[in-house]
Amino acid sequence: MEGHFESGPAALNLFGIPDAREGKVKYGIGIPGALSFLVHSDFSKPLPGLNDFPEKDRPPIMVPFVSYHLMAGVGGLLIALSLLGLILLWRGTLFTRRWLMWLFVGAVLGPVVCNQAGWVAAEVGRQPFIVYPKQAVEWDGGKAKISTSYEGLRTDVGLSNRRVVTTPQVLASILMFGFIYLLLFVVWVYVLNDKIQHGPDYHPAEPMTTSEGLLDAATANKPAGGDSLTEARNEAQVVEAN
Repeated sequence: MEGHFESGPAALNLFGIPDAREGKVKYGIGIPGALSFLVHSDFSKPLPGLNDFPEKDRPPIMVPFVSYHLMAGVGGLLIALSLLGLILLWRGTLFTRRWLMWLFVGAVLGPVVCNQAGWVAAEVGRQPFIVYPKQAVEWDGGKAKISTSYEGLRTDVGLSNRRVVTTPQVLASILMFGFIYLLLFVVWVYVLNDKIQHGPDYHPAEPMTTSEGLLDAATANKPAGGDSLTEARNEAQVVEAN
C-alpha cells in the first residue's frame, strides 16, 4: 500500500506513482521513517521491502497504492471539513456560510468513496492469497530474509470447480448484486434529498399546566365591570355576611 520496495526504514508516502519495474515510487512525497514509526514506534526501524518476497507472491502494486491513498486522502479532507465546521459553529457563523453548506451536502459521498476504496485496497492487496502464509523475517546485514512455515491458500486454488459454479452463473450474480445496489443507491439519494428539502423539524412550545389554563380562562371570562368571576363571587359573600 505504500510501495516500499527495498529493505530499510520506510517512509509514509502522501503522493507518488509506484513503478514495479523500477522498484520505486516516482515523484513520491512522503514523511521519512513514518511508516516504520507506525509499525514499530521507531523512525529508524527497518521494514522488509516488496523485493524481499518472491515475485509470484507479490500483489499488484498500483491498485492497492492508489485506492489506499484515495481512502486516506478523502478521509483526511472529511476530518478537515468537520474541524472547519466546528470552528465556524463556535464563532456563530456556520449557518451563514452557504458555500460550506453545499460542501457538506457533497461530502456525504466521501464516506462511500472511503469505504469502497478501502475495500479495493484490502481485496487486491491480499492477492495472490485467500489465506495469507505464515512468514517470519530474519535480518542479515540490513537485508531481510523471508522464511515461510505455512504456504497459505492461493486464490487460484480456492476457485470453485467450473462444473459446480459456471462462469455465466458468476456473471449473473455479479449483475444481480450490481442492480440491487444501484436501486439502493437511487433510494438513498431520494430519501437524502427529501430530508434536505424538508429541513429541520420545529417543535411547538410546551403546553401550559392545568392551573395556568384555568387562571387564563377565568381572566378571559372577566365581566365588563372589571372584576373577574371569582372576585365578584367573593364580594357577594362579603355583602351577605354583613
